[in-house]
Amino acid sequence: MVTMLLGGLWHGASWNFVVWGGLHGLAIIIYRYRTQIPLVGLILGRTPSVIGFWTGLLVTQIWVFALWIPFRAESFIDTTAIIMAMFGQIPKGENSLPVWMLAAVLLPVIVDAVIGRRVEVMRQVIRLPVFTYSMIIGGVFALILVLVPLSSAPFI
Repeated sequence: MVTMLLGGLWHGASWNFVVWGGLHGLAIIIYRYRTQIPLVGLILGRTPSVIGFWTGLLVTQIWVFALWIPFRAESFIDTTAIIMAMFGQIPKGENSLPVWMLAAVLLPVIVDAVIGRRVEVMRQVIRLPVFTYSMIIGGVFALILVLVPLSSAPFI
């Protein structure tokens, strides 16, 4: 925990970085003592099942992605505003995309990952030329480019 808190301070002299490091440290502690935490120990255990593995993977990704918000935000107020905007609470005058749009873009990727080997069977049932598949994928990428804002703030 101390290492992660110091890592947060190393990134910058802001409470957001301390929170970022502290929450990463908390995640490491939970992982280390996962077998002693009642619900977490049941799901993950020492040798996780397939469900435990995928649950752990999903929770870790969501945790890491969510912690990029305080890392990137300039203040706690900004962090709160970003989290609220992700769940549809957009301040008036703002032109932002709700989190359900991200889910809509990720849905085909998730579906493809879930069905796995069945993709080839589906391709044999729905016979389309490679050109058609390429056009569909290109259309999805074009849609993503249209939905992504054109302006961005520099990182440094």
